[in-house]
Amino acid sequence: MSALLQELSQWSAGRKLNLIINMHSPMDGYHRGHDKFDHDRYQVRLGRRDDLFHDRYRYSYIRFTDAFHAVVPCVTTFYVHYGPRSLDPGSLVALTAAFPNLEGINWLYRDSVHFPALRRGQMHEFASAVASFRPPPACKTLYIYIKSQWYPHKERLPDLGSGDGTVCSAPRTMLGRSSIERLDYEGPIDPTLFWATQGASLDADDACAWKSLREMEICFGLGLPEDRFYDKGSDVPLPPDAADLLPPGYYDSDEQNAAAVAAAKTIEMPKDDKGHIVAGCEFRWLPRDEAILPLLEAVAHRLTRTPSLRRVYLEASLPRGSGLWFFSYQAPGEVSAWDEYVEREDLACDDPMTRARVFLHAARRPNEETVARLRGIGTALYGEDTIVTFFPLLRQFQSVK
Repeated sequence: MSALLQELSQWSAGRKLNLIINMHSPMDGYHRGHDKFDHDRYQVRLGRRDDLFHDRYRYSYIRFTDAFHAVVPCVTTFYVHYGPRSLDPGSLVALTAAFPNLEGINWLYRDSVHFPALRRGQMHEFASAVASFRPPPACKTLYIYIKSQWYPHKERLPDLGSGDGTVCSAPRTMLGRSSIERLDYEGPIDPTLFWATQGASLDADDACAWKSLREMEICFGLGLPEDRFYDKGSDVPLPPDAADLLPPGYYDSDEQNAAAVAAAKTIEMPKDDKGHIVAGCEFRWLPRDEAILPLLEAVAHRLTRTPSLRRVYLEASLPRGSGLWFFSYQAPGEVSAWDEYVEREDLACDDPMTRARVFLHAARRPNEETVARLRGIGTALYGEDTIVTFFPLLRQFQSVK
């Protein structure tokens, strides 16, 4: 990789190169040949093994051990392809720093959701790298995708950290020193993605002011980083926290690797003889107010202090075919697909587009304190209350953003 960057550093800045990196090893079918790969895959003895083929490196990551000193001005678009080999998230951020003329940043990595020790370490390394990263002045878009799986009913969420210097707070502070205009984020979130701490004053986060951001689109899972769910649970007992569990392949003995495989399977979705998920196992499907409301209040804090933001959208897919929980904000003059459903009771204006609007699709209407904070966004920025429209949670009701 260093040799490639050194070569590209000699190219002129006017070339505007789109660099895509796809990583393989000699064990992959890509190099062995598809005929040989398929032949081995359908051998009964080989096909039953969990340590071969695609699963062999399912939880392995390539890490760069040396710093990159080359500067590559010709690359304006950079993307690491999500394939059989994944780049360590800290190395991904370090590699991005080699391209000073990037017009957009794409950070994608696969979250090892069933193995807390590896997951915690990766998120902390990623957060640390993002916290010290300075986006190029030409960069206008930021895309972060932490690919996670569903949280089954037996999963105990690990504490991945909260507060400053986490996977949520690091992007928030980075946006404050950038010219980024659009953020797309998919992964675990908590209120610190928007505001420093719950209940902080409006002046407390001035150092992280977002002066250029215009749009945010957030897709989050049902688990918070700090060992809690966004949705309701039941009385199903959880197993002891496997805080030190690493994936198979990280241990020296076959016995330890086999134990890791067995432990991971105990927290997968239970299936019947036909391979279908057992009905009722996804019991978490209604959002919890004590988790959702602080998130909405943090969003309101951020909007109140960020006049450049014209559109903010958050969504979470609910299990059991229950549709989407979503929050949508449009500044005055911005078109929304839901404008025809605006609540017009006591509305003094004929054209809702002249006002800030919030649309919320949830199980129940937020409490009056949270609704007042949402209405206060428009008051603080435009002198008139935000119009808040609530949609009851319906399975057939889907967002069109």
